Amino acid sequence: MFIRTSTGSGWGKWNEFTSSTAQKRTEMVVATYNTTSTAKDSADFIATSDDATTAINSAINAVGNGGIVRLLDGTYNLKGTLTINKSVKIIGAGYSTAVNQGGYNNSECDNAIAIRARNVHLEDFMLCTYKCSSPNSLLEITADGSVIRNMFFVDNNTSDNVDLILFKFGDNYVEKDANRYHRIENNRIFRTVSSEAAAIACQGAFAGRIVNNISSGADGWIIRFINAEAYKNAVIEWNDGRIIGGA
Repeated sequence: MFIRTSTGSGWGKWNEFTSSTAQKRTEMVVATYNTTSTAKDSADFIATSDDATTAINSAINAVGNGGIVRLLDGTYNLKGTLTINKSVKIIGAGYSTAVNQGGYNNSECDNAIAIRARNVHLEDFMLCTYKCSSPNSLLEITADGSVIRNMFFVDNNTSDNVDLILFKFGDNYVEKDANRYHRIENNRIFRTVSSEAAAIACQGAFAGRIVNNISSGADGWIIRFINAEAYKNAVIEWNDGRIIGGA
């Protein structure tokens, strides 16, 4: 995996990435093996076709707290988990940016993304399972203030019992500060296999907005709350799909 460095004017040159190569910046740009060549020229990191985990995690580590990691068009195959331990925004180029859990045709898949810090934003890219027979959730969230917006989640799994987005909090979690609410807005979910699992599952108490999320393809729950207390601080509006509260 390589990063572009420069000591003067111009584009500089590509060098092998080490921990001392990158400085904290407000924005880092990641390309992948099939990103269009003109766009690739502007990238700080380039992922390989085998595994994009190192390139994206390195960009997350290199950007400053509150900064942006921008994923250019192309296919990003993950063989590990993108673990986010700081407040960052990961922004794609719409449906032309596809992030695949477990790469291709793996039997077991870790979480594609694990959010472990407050105020993380995921926006404008596809997040896909790809024929995992024993997958974990695509996205697991254990910190508050997440914004998941304008995403396209695609479930190609052969398993039918895994929630795609899983919020994991204690049963007594109550967040009064509206600035730290979760915002799950304007997302699209497509399933190839009918499932009794949910596109969005809340384990423990949830505070925030789940608004205008649409599920299509095979049948399945769009929102599921694991217990009856979970949705007391939730605003749920204009979602297209089955919703269940309590278990």
